[in-house]
Amino acid sequence: MAKGLLAFLFCAVAASARCERIAVSPTAGRWHRARTSGGATTVGGATAAPTQPQGDNNARAATTADADAAANAVATGTSVVCLSEIPGINMNGSLTSSTGTDDKAAIQAVLNTASPSAPLFLILDGVSAIDTSGGGLLLKSYTTIHGLGRNTGLSWLGGTNTNQVPLLQNANPLGTGAPTDTDIALENFTINGNMTAGHGNGGGNPYSGKLFLSNVRLVGVARLRMCGLRSYHSTGYGFHLANITDAYIENTRVENGGQNSDGIHVNGPASNVVIDHVSGVAGDDMIALTADDCHEQYSSCQGAYGDNSLPSTVKQGAITRVVVSNVFLENSYGGWRLLSGGNPIDDVTIRNVSGTVYSIIGYMDRFTFGSSNFGAINIEDIDVVPTRLDGSAFSTGGSFRQLNMNLTCKDHTVTNNYGLIGTSGSTAIQTLNLRVACSNSNGLPSPLLVMSTGATVGTLNLSGTYDPNGGSTNGTNPLIYLSGGTITNLLLSDLVADHINNLVQNFGGSISTVTLSGGSHTNAGGNATVLNSSGTISNLVIAGFSSSLYSSGTIGSVSGGCR
Repeated sequence: MAKGLLAFLFCAVAASARCERIAVSPTAGRWHRARTSGGATTVGGATAAPTQPQGDNNARAATTADADAAANAVATGTSVVCLSEIPGINMNGSLTSSTGTDDKAAIQAVLNTASPSAPLFLILDGVSAIDTSGGGLLLKSYTTIHGLGRNTGLSWLGGTNTNQVPLLQNANPLGTGAPTDTDIALENFTINGNMTAGHGNGGGNPYSGKLFLSNVRLVGVARLRMCGLRSYHSTGYGFHLANITDAYIENTRVENGGQNSDGIHVNGPASNVVIDHVSGVAGDDMIALTADDCHEQYSSCQGAYGDNSLPSTVKQGAITRVVVSNVFLENSYGGWRLLSGGNPIDDVTIRNVSGTVYSIIGYMDRFTFGSSNFGAINIEDIDVVPTRLDGSAFSTGGSFRQLNMNLTCKDHTVTNNYGLIGTSGSTAIQTLNLRVACSNSNGLPSPLLVMSTGATVGTLNLSGTYDPNGGSTNGTNPLIYLSGGTITNLLLSDLVADHINNLVQNFGGSISTVTLSGGSHTNAGGNATVLNSSGTISNLVIAGFSSSLYSSGTIGSVSGGCR
């Protein structure tokens, strides 16, 4: 899927972290490398850049040359408009405060001109303030808004009006079904949400009246492209997407710190989505994929995204064929959330996530109502250090067909009794493939996987390494711990473990068969590889595994080695 989608929505990022210009071809109906049209469009100067976060290498003032280059790199037939040239424009907004004069009407008049025969290419060569009382900016099909770096963009004016809405929305929202709006691109600019200024609420409250806000809300869009955007101090979500297909989101910077302030929040239905290179801090989940959400279920947030009786409002549905990669977390509340209450989430890959969090790394669970429906979920190359944990680093619940996890465990001071990977009574995983690279000099702060009462795993394959990184302290927490629950087949294959007391501890669960194959357990201090203190282990099969003491406690049968 990823290669096909990348070929369909090609995006190149230069060393300067800028997106290469890609225009819309109304005839081909797809993204393509732009052809240069006739003459250049000249614009005036732009506002100075505010202080940018560390690591943001777009931090310089926009220049006339930047605007000229952008204007010259669009497809023939595209209408190019610069913000500074719009009649009646004030362009006196701020990316650090809620100041300026409302430019919504002037900009909307330009946005209304977009059409399949005359796509719009709007260049933000400065900063405009927007008042969303009674309505935000509406994007039609075949619209590109292209900033000249993250020092340009839009600033959301604070106010007491309780009828405010998200700043950027699409013109024809549709919660489910084939989208009406298509070929929308947002590139290289910042949206300052001015969270503390308040939008018909107290500063930091994500609601205006009963409506949950976000800097961007796009509902029902095909061929969506978002590249080089920065969400700053968003009220609610930074980027809220629903019923999207063939979407490419790249090089996103998130600096949200408020209540429920997800970075990128996707509601189902959604398919063929790539989210690549995301950095920053979110007051909630940096990435959320929610096939089911509370807005149609509970009185506490009923209608949070609008009137549920309207087809234009966010709905619920399957989320399939999604790749999330290269995420750097700067002490965000959480890394990602996958939420299903019956609608499927399938063929999802999350890879190369690093940095720090202060609550949870990954939450993959059923919603409070119903039972989840997870298909194949791949979690690869995760190297995140928690500064605090409110529970497990990775939480699982509901039904999974297959969960693949490749994790790096490093030293940190956070301890808990939930396990790095936690389960609940609703957890039912048919196949769990777990590969680890642990280098904890004083042992794991908690077991790698804790099986709770009621949790079930059909087949658990555990491989990788446990190495104390030069330390000589034996880890007392095992890799697998059962306080309850059931594992049918537990296979420790090609697992090399050093300086850890037990690899498996059973204190009340049930395992049909444990197989030790092609690995080793050394410097265990006289402790057994498999400890059955209480509960049941029916069979232990040893095949090419090296250990000074394979098992301790009552085990039904042992074959292929000695106790």
